[in-house]
Amino acid sequence: MITIENINYDLVHLKVTDPINVGDFKGIAPQIDALIKEKGTIRLLVDGRAFKGWKNIKAFKEHFSFVKNHHSKVKKIALIIGHPWQQCLVVFSRLFVHPKIKVFKADRFEEALKWVTEN
Repeated sequence: MITIENINYDLVHLKVTDPINVGDFKGIAPQIDALIKEKGTIRLLVDGRAFKGWKNIKAFKEHFSFVKNHHSKVKKIALIIGHPWQQCLVVFSRLFVHPKIKVFKADRFEEALKWVTEN
């Protein structure tokens, strides 16, 4: 499940819990798209401490498609991870996505927020 915790200027705070399913992206896309239309580009603070993967391959494909369609409009991504395997996802994603991505350990929320809001 993906929820938008808050939107502040060009910053979107996403919280990822439970396995991600296809409907999660359909739920957040209108809000993300509206903010991109208004601001031009956005920043993401992704709280992935409770991320448990994808419900199925269809959800994984939807996630990949969402990233492919939006990454060029994202300036920076601060990703807070809860599990070491999530670091591998970041290494892989850096091959394909435009924004700067920085990983923060679970207890570094404030540090992640500071980094993602810096110019």
